[in-house]
Amino acid sequence: MRAISKRLITKNNYESFLSQDKTALYLESDMILTPGAKDALRNLAVTIKYGKEPENSCPVKDSGATEQTGTDEAETVKQIVRLLKDDFKIEDASTMTEILKRVLEKL
Repeated sequence: MRAISKRLITKNNYESFLSQDKTALYLESDMILTPGAKDALRNLAVTIKYGKEPENSCPVKDSGATEQTGTDEAETVKQIVRLLKDDFKIEDASTMTEILKRVLEKL
């Protein structure tokens, strides 16, 4: 009998599975995504894509400014989510999403 090996993606380890540009998570057939991880990814506006990550998944660079802005925004979102969880103990996904929207509108 052959053992089936699955990788469990949780809210505590999902970051190690993000694409190089941190905008997508490629969910392969041997991966299981927990609801908590799915909520965290949604709050960060990370796209879940089914299948293997393409070999050359680096986005084409239009300009340094555009790429930097996208990276900065993703990092800002991560920092806000981390702040809400760690400092304010907010775990509810809908509350976190609403606060995140309001903060990003003000920036």
